[in-house]
Amino acid sequence: MIKPFTILATKDEPNFGTLVSYTISDRAYVDQEDYKGIQTSVLTSSVLVPHGEDIDTYLLNYLIRCEWIKL
Repeated sequence: MIKPFTILATKDEPNFGTLVSYTISDRAYVDQEDYKGIQTSVLTSSVLVPHGEDIDTYLLNYLIRCEWIKL
């Protein structure tokens, strides 16, 4: 799978899951009065993935729900 995000670090949190730090970017064409062109938005954050969950799948679904990834 080609991932639209980059995992920066993981940390096991006993009794909770895995804390995953990640970054994702989104590019869009902007047509405003003062600027026309490509605009890049970058998000760097963390999410706690429950034990037993696949990290990539969980993060992908999380970013879809947050509308950073559009299908």
